[in-house]
Amino acid sequence: MTPVIDRVLRQLDEPPLIHLMAVCHDCRRRHEIRESPATWLARLSEWEVKHRGHRTEFVSPQRIVPRRFPRVLERIWERFNRAPWWLEYKPNANIKIAYAASAAYTITLASLASSATLTAGQESTGISNASNLYLDYMIGGKATTGTTPTTAKSIQIWIAGAVNDTPLYPDVMDGTDSAETVTTADIRNGGLIFLADTAVDATSNQTYWFRPSSLAAVCGGIVPVAHSLWVTHDTVAALHATAGNHSLSQTGIYVTSV
Repeated sequence: MTPVIDRVLRQLDEPPLIHLMAVCHDCRRRHEIRESPATWLARLSEWEVKHRGHRTEFVSPQRIVPRRFPRVLERIWERFNRAPWWLEYKPNANIKIAYAASAAYTITLASLASSATLTAGQESTGISNASNLYLDYMIGGKATTGTTPTTAKSIQIWIAGAVNDTPLYPDVMDGTDSAETVTTADIRNGGLIFLADTAVDATSNQTYWFRPSSLAAVCGGIVPVAHSLWVTHDTVAALHATAGNHSLSQTGIYVTSV
């Protein structure tokens, strides 16, 4: 088999690709798009969102600077402002989601007493977003019931969002790891933000998990300047006495350019 035939046969096993260069003349950015027909529209949509309303075009990748192009000529062209635009434009960056290191909330849930009206519970130490400026926090964790809890009850997590940058928290919340009893259930419902709950059964010493939940989603799309958690339950029996059987943590979410 000749090398030419062998190369052709290998190419037949590769998926077809659409290969173009997306160019924005307003941002002076270029972005190489090499996608299969199945994903081409998605990449095209991403480009359009980042450069909506701008002067854009799609050109052949043959205009890319050749690998062995004399760099001295490029520098001379740029010095006299005569270089073709495809030598001057910088590659377009992709915006992707990024995750900060996870951190545990400081909150004492061991032996937390039951509250029949779900108005007494434990608050965590507050988390400030004034410096990190995260776009969101993913919050999750676990809690463990004590001995002979009552079935069809629940463990609930509420958000106490600071109403200003002092920070000032609603009702009796103060942003410290402390036992807090809200003034009334109505004040709880109006001042705090419900995040998550889990139903429990009558099994003793059972660990229940809270899946990751978005803080921004429950706060109307914007993260408060500071927040704390407030946990309450009505399982009748106090939560498990071992601190290690309970944990709640947060992971900050931001965007990065790559």
